[in-house]
Formats: sequence, structure tokens, C-alpha cells
Amino acid sequence: MDRHTRQYIRIDHKKQLFLDNRIVEEVKNLRRVQHHPVKHPANPLIIQDRDWEKAVYFRSSNYSVAFDADNHRFQCWYEDLNLHPVESDYCESGGLLYAESKDGINWEKTLFDKVPFNGGKTNILIEGSEALGAMPHSATVLLDTQESDPARRYKMMYNGIRKNANHPKKNEQRIPAGAGLCLAYSPDGQEWSLHPDSPLVLDWGSDVEVLNYDAHRRKYVIMGRSDGPWYSPHPDFQHFFAPTRPNDPRNASYPVRMVYRLESDDCIHWSEPVLVFAPDQTDNLDDQHYSLTHWYVDDYHLGFLTVFHAVPNTVTLQLAWSYDGAGWYRTQDRPQLIPLGAADSCDEFMAECPTPPITVGDEHWIFYGGAKVHHDWSDVPPPGCIDDREAAGIKEDLAHGTSLNLATIGVDRWVSLCALKREGYVQSFPLFSTGSKLIINASCETNGFVRAEITDNWGNPWPGFTADESDLFTGDDISHVMSWNGRTDVNSLPGFYKVRLYLCDAHVFSFRIADE
Repeated sequence: MDRHTRQYIRIDHKKQLFLDNRIVEEVKNLRRVQHHPVKHPANPLIIQDRDWEKAVYFRSSNYSVAFDADNHRFQCWYEDLNLHPVESDYCESGGLLYAESKDGINWEKTLFDKVPFNGGKTNILIEGSEALGAMPHSATVLLDTQESDPARRYKMMYNGIRKNANHPKKNEQRIPAGAGLCLAYSPDGQEWSLHPDSPLVLDWGSDVEVLNYDAHRRKYVIMGRSDGPWYSPHPDFQHFFAPTRPNDPRNASYPVRMVYRLESDDCIHWSEPVLVFAPDQTDNLDDQHYSLTHWYVDDYHLGFLTVFHAVPNTVTLQLAWSYDGAGWYRTQDRPQLIPLGAADSCDEFMAECPTPPITVGDEHWIFYGGAKVHHDWSDVPPPGCIDDREAAGIKEDLAHGTSLNLATIGVDRWVSLCALKREGYVQSFPLFSTGSKLIINASCETNGFVRAEITDNWGNPWPGFTADESDLFTGDDISHVMSWNGRTDVNSLPGFYKVRLYLCDAHVFSFRIADE
């Protein structure tokens, strides 16, 4: 049965978010609101500030952040680009750099003897193509908590760059130096070894790939921009700015950036790319999709969709969600999840995030890449903008243009149902759970409240669980147990029942029926 017409829903002990109307049977005086993470006042957290750094690049899949719970440390891997146009220089002097933090805010660029600079240590883990056979470009690192082999606890997928790796042609990469998607392993995120069969994927022509693990389907997943046969460079054609056809975004001759998905059981043998996201009629004419960073909240797949706005030459994030990881939706109006910053700020023109949120206490921490430069003005100056330093191709602007930043939001507080001064309510379809408590994620304004009622399938309040008997919630809590004159045992009610939440000057983000 279609998810919008289901009448009886088994929710077990799982969270029910208000991203759509899947569980909503009836509402009154409520509206749906998307919430925005709060930028940390210490931003930017990591910038280019070492002599050996050429152009640190915190973009769509050029950095990763993970939290190593065993050693209580945040880890960051980020790319250092070489801006020289000569291919041999580009292949041999870009690299992967490393930083650590105990609190996620104050970062230290850990020094190693791996790649010295002027006789001293650096935080460079890998430089050029010698260490792994190809320079790791657009690398994403996964701290794989389900991996049983300690030597493969960390996995890195990247677009290998090596001089003449694709000349003569061996794969769909559109540059002669593109080797294809490669895999490397590490026990600690610092010492890396190449999988001997790399490159593993030759039909992925892009340099955007976000690696994650789908715990629901027990598969490794790459989401990113998979360039296709239309990206066949010709000296007389600038494919970077090819015309597009909004009624046919998949047209092979007139493409836009779209998100594709690869799957693997072992992170070695990968499926063919499958289209996940393409611009639709609600997107603007210049909107294109770079990548999708996804994670899980019980039965929900959530994601950061990276959207390129070609005309203003900016990049923003939108919130996306799915029930199966294949069919994806976006929240209404599709607002910027992390709004771009003010003039001269570290995220004035781009905000991207290839790393899922990291839960710290009652908050999700989002380590996003910000940019005070446009998407491509420093590479391909637009006509008429030659007076702009960035558009004039002054590479120093790009070299200091991106940074690592932090924004925080309460756990699962992406979207809420909201009531203002008039009391409203939301009533669910009949639900089944063996859980003993009704637990809500909600926040109240001054004098605001939430109360709850449990009804039978015909809307009749169960005695002992009526709205009049409900103890008012007036606070701010991601996990508050609702009660009725002190009573909480909703599992004493038989079969299916409906949940009705009354709100006034309050937001409710989710609920679950569970034991804790």
C-alpha cells in the first residue's frame, strides 16, 4: 500500500519524524518548519596556515571527519591541491593531510616524518603518487565500525591521479591523469596501504564520491557525481558550461550534474552506477546536484544534498530523506540547510558536507566545508568579471579560500510541527508498538506546552490517557517521557492506537513508543 494511504502502521520502538505526512492522519493549527544548524562562533576551525600547504580544499568529497570513540579523538583528513597547470606537478605534489582534536573545536595538525618540508616534520600523510600508486584526489575516509579486521578499520575511496594513468585511454575519466576509483586501508587513519586490485571502478568518470556504509542493507555505498560519456573533452568545446535541457536533465548530450549510487558487499566489487538524484521541475534552471551524504535514523535515511547554483556560482546544502535509500525526497521549499554567510565570511559562497553528523551529547555536530571563493571563478573566469581578483585567476585567493567549520543542531531536530498562540494538535494513524512509554522530542517557548492523548482507532480517548489527564510538558528535551497523572504505561492498552499531541507555542520534532 502507498505510504501516504496506509491506515495501520507498525512502528515498533522506532522514532517517528515529521519529515512528511506518513504517520499523520489529522492536524489542526500546526505547520511544518525546517530548522537550521547554528554556526559555531569559533569558525573557521581549520584553515591554511602552514608553509607546506598549497591550497587546502574543503569541498564536496575532498575531506572527511570522523570520531574515534576508542581513542576519544576527532580526526580530519583533507586534501591539499596543487594549483600549477603542469600535469606532472599536479600529479606529484598534491596530497592528503591530517589533523586531530580532542573536543572537535580546537584542532592540531599532527606532525609526522612521512613527507618532510625544509628538513622538518609535516602533517602530510601522502603526497604525490608514489605511496599509493596514485595521488588520492577527492578522498573520503570511512571509520568502519563493523569491520572485523583491525588492519582495515579505516577505508578510503579516492580518485587516483597519476601522470598518463588514462593515456592511452583505460577508463571513463575525462583527464589523462585519472586512474579511476581506488581503495586504501588503514588501522589508525594514518598508515595507509593500497588494495592490490586498485583502481576498482573504471566506469566512474567524476571526482566526487562520498563513501558510507548502509547498515540497513549491509552494503558499502558511494554517492556522487558520476560523469558519463557526454564528458568527452574536446579542445573547441567547454563542456563545463554546456547548455542543459530542463525537461530532459539526463540527456546524454546536454547533461547536468546528477547524483549516482554505487553499492558493494565488500568495498571491493562495485555495482554499476544508478541514478539517485536529478534536478526536477522545482529546482531552478541552473541547479545541479553534486553529491549526497547519507546516514540513518531508525527506518529513515537522511542526507545532505549538495546543490550547485551555476549562475551565482555558489554551492549549498539541502536536507533530503528516504525510506529505502533509493527513492529520495526533499523538505518543502528546499531551503539552504546551512545558510551561506555574510560578505567576507568563511562560508560566503559555498557550504558543503561529505561527512554525516557526529552525535555529541544532545546535539548533532556538522563539520562542513565553507568557502569565501566562488565555485569556479578562479579556474574559469566569467566574461566581464576580469576586475575581480578571484575571477582574474589570482590563485592565492583559492589557496586560502576554503576551511573546516562547525554547525550544531539538536538531535533529530531537522523538521518540526509547530503551533503558535492557538493550540493545535497532530493525530497519528493507528500505530502498533510494544513499547511502554510515549517519548517525545520537543521544545516549548515561554508559556508554551505539549500534552498528549491516546485514543482508540475511532478517536475515542482511552480512560487514564486523556488530554485532560496529561501532565504538561513545558521544557526543551530530546527525550521526554509523557505521563498522565504520573502514569506512563501506554503498553497497557491493547492492539493499535492513535497518538494525539496537543501543542501551544511549541515544536515537536519526533516521538517514539519505547521502553527508554
